[in-house]
Amino acid sequence: MKRYALLFLSFALTILVTACGGGGGGSKPESAPSPVPPTSASSVTSTSETSALHSSASISSTLISSESSSLSSTPASSTTSALASSTTSVSTSSEPIAPAGILWHNNYALDYRNGVQLAHLDGSLPAQVTTRDDVSIAVWPDGKQYVVTDWNVYDDYTNITVIDRITGSTVYQEQVDYYLRDVSPSPTSKSLAKVRYGEDSISPFEEYVLDFSTMKIRYVISEREWFAWMPDGRFMLINIDTGNMRIMNLDTGEETPAGHLTIPADRIMGDFSVSPTGTQFIMLMDRRGTTSSEPDLWIGNIDGSGFEQLTDTKLIAGANWSPDGRYIAYITDTGSICSFGGCLGSCDQWYTPVNLRKVKGLPNTPGSEEFRISDRDGNQQILGCSVLAWTP
Repeated sequence: MKRYALLFLSFALTILVTACGGGGGGSKPESAPSPVPPTSASSVTSTSETSALHSSASISSTLISSESSSLSSTPASSTTSALASSTTSVSTSSEPIAPAGILWHNNYALDYRNGVQLAHLDGSLPAQVTTRDDVSIAVWPDGKQYVVTDWNVYDDYTNITVIDRITGSTVYQEQVDYYLRDVSPSPTSKSLAKVRYGEDSISPFEEYVLDFSTMKIRYVISEREWFAWMPDGRFMLINIDTGNMRIMNLDTGEETPAGHLTIPADRIMGDFSVSPTGTQFIMLMDRRGTTSSEPDLWIGNIDGSGFEQLTDTKLIAGANWSPDGRYIAYITDTGSICSFGGCLGSCDQWYTPVNLRKVKGLPNTPGSEEFRISDRDGNQQILGCSVLAWTP
């Protein structure tokens, strides 16, 4: 009885924290907590020769695809063009190019269906990915593969299933102890992803680059650094304490200085993502010294220069780049303002060109554009929240 009472309390806290924006982003603690070690990775170091994430005695791991060897990591070229301080933003013409691609979303109101659907910006009919609304989905940037993570809160394990979207076949299927979430797949490898791993959704976590084909940790991310993939398969790290930016090549171990990021005194550094063009990044930042976190998006060049406030909503709950790097899809969520009574509110889905600044996220204001897509009957509707990914 005590175990189920504790589980119920943990589940209730999980819902509260997730509603308050604690599930997939925000800020790492300014005083770093002691990380929770994974099942059998306590001796893992930041090298390619690391141990498996889970204990073979307690976790079954089945490689489903017989062709998994063809999905191994694609080496990133060390000769990819250097990050120059002269990098410029994506240009815009007097006649903006309409956004294109596929929106992965869980907007129930579109067809009154649970789960994740694909909305096509060319006006074609939507497609259903899954009818489950109790799992998390992360998508590879090319949209051809996605991963489903399903945490069993009662038995303390996470099922991981990687699926080929075109064929519907399972590529990898694994199981790990505890809670694995916030998966960020590599742009060039169909087996690599950044993950967060801890006992539950409110406990301290560790971050890794994980290889799903072997379930081995390829890189351990410091708790004092933020991580984002580069479009060529390398990744950028930004140090919380110094603001120094560097690029890491996972295959060679080579590190390259990339620049420096200066954070305004009233802001706290958070999750960031690099544009598909490799020229800019966006960062979700909370405001320091406020009752609520007041999260907003900031945008800058890849060397840290030109760092400016993109949104001015105090309500940002998530964001995604468009495949061409011209737009940002962003979510405003009044449920991110919480009190001891809970987190109540509603969310809205918008998009904005990257050249605008201090976008309000309000109807009839510049940069607060709505996606118009077709429902299952072919009728045009405005897409509500939330967009999970934006792929070609």
